[in-house]
Amino acid sequence: MSVITKPMLEMIRDQSTLSRYGHHSLDHWVRVLANGRKLAERTGANLQVVELFAVFHDSRRFNEGFDPEHGAQGGQFAYQMRGIWFDISDSEMELLVEACEFHSDGFTEADITVRTC
Repeated sequence: MSVITKPMLEMIRDQSTLSRYGHHSLDHWVRVLANGRKLAERTGANLQVVELFAVFHDSRRFNEGFDPEHGAQGGQFAYQMRGIWFDISDSEMELLVEACEFHSDGFTEADITVRTC
């Protein structure tokens, strides 16, 4: 069962400052979600973290171009929503925040869940 619910997805979309039709909007999140699920099946990554990453990693973008803090801000937003919209362990939360913060940096050395994200 997915940790992502329709009301949660709508809340994240509604708080986004980007156009609903932009490159890093809902359509992008859904593609990342679908691809993340497929990859997690192959890599053994934590599926809950991968799913949450898909919807939070670009949720705090302020523009479609250079936005170096958006990943860290998306991770912090996820942290704020923990316990309200989803429940994961402390270690899962650490992985989610790390994945969001560094997803644009090209790091290849990390936990398999972070690398899957």
